[in-house]
Amino acid sequence: GYRSETAFLDAMIAEGATPADLHKKIAEQIKIRRTIEQEVREKTYVNPQDVTAYYKEHFDEYSHPERVSVDSIFVPKGKDEIQAKEKAEQALAKLKSGAAFGDVAKEFSQGPNIGVVMKGQLLPIVENILFTMKENATSDIVEAAGGFYIFRVKEHLPEDIAQLEE
Repeated sequence: GYRSETAFLDAMIAEGATPADLHKKIAEQIKIRRTIEQEVREKTYVNPQDVTAYYKEHFDEYSHPERVSVDSIFVPKGKDEIQAKEKAEQALAKLKSGAAFGDVAKEFSQGPNIGVVMKGQLLPIVENILFTMKENATSDIVEAAGGFYIFRVKEHLPEDIAQLEE
């Protein structure tokens, strides 16, 4: 980028171009884009029966299993598992005293937020916890191979199927 309009104009002139050249080039690019879009749109036709047939043949791709939207705090075990567990316990204590999950995650978590997960994506022990928790509930500390997690279920998303119209 350029720091100012003057710096941009100076660079353009140094390249031997003028503002009129730039306007002309942009106008040409817009004409080309419009022509391509128009030509493609006019010549593209998808038979509705083909769409329906594709949907039916690939029906499994349009289904979404039960999912859960989760916030998470991850404290890695690292070299000192005891210290890591104590840190996770401090985070849980703050949550139990009413601190906002997001604030505690910023302070303690050393991993990305988990987000939305489907059944079958996580370890069964973690899934059993997440899919049975109530919305807005916070888990106790969950130990995994690499560290300690605390979860908050934001929302349960039921199994659904995208309709053909979508």
